[in-house]
Amino acid sequence: MDFKGKVKSVLKTTYEAEVKFGIVEKGAKIYAIWQIEFDESGNKIIECQFEPDGKLFEKRTYSYNDFNHRIEKKVFDENGELYLHNRYKYIEDECYKYEKLEKEEFRLKNLFKFDNLGNKTEKVEYNSNGKIIGVYKYKYDKKNNCLEEIRYKHDGQLDCMVKHKYDKNGNHIQEKGLDSNGKLENKSKYKYDNDSNCIKSTNYKSDNSLDSMHIYKHDFNRNVVKSKTLNSQGVLIYAKQKFEYKYDHYGNWTSLTSFRKNNNEVWTPHEIADRIFEYH
Repeated sequence: MDFKGKVKSVLKTTYEAEVKFGIVEKGAKIYAIWQIEFDESGNKIIECQFEPDGKLFEKRTYSYNDFNHRIEKKVFDENGELYLHNRYKYIEDECYKYEKLEKEEFRLKNLFKFDNLGNKTEKVEYNSNGKIIGVYKYKYDKKNNCLEEIRYKHDGQLDCMVKHKYDKNGNHIQEKGLDSNGKLENKSKYKYDNDSNCIKSTNYKSDNSLDSMHIYKHDFNRNVVKSKTLNSQGVLIYAKQKFEYKYDHYGNWTSLTSFRKNNNEVWTPHEIADRIFEYH
């Protein structure tokens, strides 16, 4: 998470936006309430999701080794019962991930390999019987940007791949999905401003024809303040969105009010989100 400062915890609550006497106010709580805690190294250690009425929906806990590598993840349900347990084991340039559903047999294992720069170069997926179900290989450029993600089936046959391109500033400018025959499945292109904020993303279909466009405008803190989505004809697909922020002295937003409008309509308040930060 891209927070500024040494965050100890953050609590996010979202409300419906209501207009009373010309003033935008908080209405009923909506969506989930999120609370996340971090250690002094910035590692997420506890993550809780609550219903709007405050009832716990899910809790996740994370543990790390002395090198800040995650070694364990536990997921608990609303009753505090453990239902998912991941363990990670590191041996030299390899990382083993074990996943288990409580009250069931061992579900799967992933084996990762890394190069001497810490880039993931391979991922092998195993089922509960120890058989390979998929292999992923990754290639990087000299700046450690991922250029290719290639997936192979359990029998070693090529399944699909994703290719990436970057500009001279390291911004991700293109992502292309290909099938096993090298035929295009989908493609996205990205355009940036001088501050490396993404200001336009363009999506293409498998025949390379235009599908949709997303256009963004950012503020001085690099948060999106306006966005709109257009179809291939340049017609608005969803309502335009506008966002107004309030920040704390670290530069983290503590209040976000979103507005929507369709074409020539006026901006209508939609939601208000509050974040309460505690710092180390």
